[in-house]
Amino acid sequence: MKPNYLFQPRPDGTFYARVRVPTKLAPYVRKEMIVRSLKTKDLQVAKRRLHEVVNEIFKEFEKFNSRDYVASLILDIKHHTKDDETDERAWEIAKNLSEKLDKITSQRLLGELDGRVSLHTLAEQQIKRWIAEKKYPKKSDQKNAEGRLKEAVREFSLHSGLVFIDTVKTKHLASWVDHMTTDGKLSAKTANNKLSQISLLFKSGIRSGIVDRNYAEGAGARGKSGSGAIAHTDEELKALFNHPDLFPDTRDCVTVALLLGLRISEVFKIEPKDAGSVFVRGTKNGASSAYLPVIPEVNTLLKRIPFENKGLFRRVQRNFNGLASDLKYGSTHALRKRYAQELEAIGCEPLNIMRLMRHTTGKITFDTYSKAEMDTLRPWNAKAAKKFLKVINGNKKI
Repeated sequence: MKPNYLFQPRPDGTFYARVRVPTKLAPYVRKEMIVRSLKTKDLQVAKRRLHEVVNEIFKEFEKFNSRDYVASLILDIKHHTKDDETDERAWEIAKNLSEKLDKITSQRLLGELDGRVSLHTLAEQQIKRWIAEKKYPKKSDQKNAEGRLKEAVREFSLHSGLVFIDTVKTKHLASWVDHMTTDGKLSAKTANNKLSQISLLFKSGIRSGIVDRNYAEGAGARGKSGSGAIAHTDEELKALFNHPDLFPDTRDCVTVALLLGLRISEVFKIEPKDAGSVFVRGTKNGASSAYLPVIPEVNTLLKRIPFENKGLFRRVQRNFNGLASDLKYGSTHALRKRYAQELEAIGCEPLNIMRLMRHTTGKITFDTYSKAEMDTLRPWNAKAAKKFLKVINGNKKI
């Protein structure tokens, strides 16, 4: 198995490396793994060191043949070797990391978690355990720790509903939490450091697949009522797009939203970049801004919508919300949910669904998103769009 490497130079002269995983490993560790900056300015040295460490990972995979083990190993790779370190040192680092992670993943979770557990529930249980064990000497430390963990959980679950983890994965993830909280009495500084580690762990878990963050399988966006969005059926889409009170401009804007999986407000934040992609400025947070692939039909609609009309957004929003209410649609977010489900139905991988839906794990995912990767996403976007256009237009052209 020979991995492919992509090295990107950083401003300080070091390299940021991504590794394309061979097909044999893809079901276990997704399509790629990320190795943080290699502290050397010599590209050949960086390649050699990375090759040694990655080979060690693949050997561990062959040895243990364990999804959780390999995913965990990849989670924690931070290969910060210095220029004067030898290849043998790189092997030693990988070996030590392997032994460390094997010990951690063999730990058992205190208490059993049955069925499917939400990440919110897992966080709440861990907080209660800390409180029961009185690991925080002061109330202020306890309150700070509780807030930090809740914030970490909220950051990457807010926009996609509850994050569900299979029982095995929950136990595996929670064993890491236990490992980092086994000390006796934690000082405020230590507690904060450990909670930062847990936050990074959860985010890394999502990136590597230990935590399954497939929007199409989640509970959906949740409003004030707490009920999840239900995706529109084909019949509901037809009723909406053929409603006699639907304004032409509203129809165009909602069609763009459906074909790109956008919120209605984000249609008005599109910045055309070239014939094949657009840049969407996210409304929820800066990290949800991203480049998206577009098909010719979307370009046609974007040229037709009079964005220069300052009152258009309110008019479209009022018209759309009114029709959604008349048709008894529970949420305008249902269009976005349907887009995600359609991607899943045509076989789009969870990682690509995340990319197209612009669900991020903090600021890392899409700020470095290159146009070259549009080729990976465009076929999925085009296939889903073709289905939607057939549903809402029949045989008519845009």
